[in-house]
Amino acid sequence: MILNIINEEFSVCKVADYEGIDLSSPYIFIGSTDEEKSLVCPIRLVPDNTVERDDGEIIESCVISQESRTYGVDIPKNVWHGLECLEPSVLLECKEGPFVEHEIDGILEVKSNE
Repeated sequence: MILNIINEEFSVCKVADYEGIDLSSPYIFIGSTDEEKSLVCPIRLVPDNTVERDDGEIIESCVISQESRTYGVDIPKNVWHGLECLEPSVLLECKEGPFVEHEIDGILEVKSNE
């Protein structure tokens, strides 16, 4: 067996579908579960229908302001997101479901009903 060095950077992506992906390209790996479709490929081949990336590339951004007439965004469950305040701001984040207290160290404390 001969091992060759691949001189490319790769990204792990969550994609909407596999359409438009050239599966004959070298170093394309796909996998899927009932919840998502995944793709590992060279960064130069990351498709436009990518929903999430592991390499820090920004997929989508928006400015929330009175001037832009955008007053909020709906971010789907389990999607990593960040926020940069361009001026003094107040943020209200709403999450589905009941409030669950966490311990100080960030580990969920499960309380027994007994």
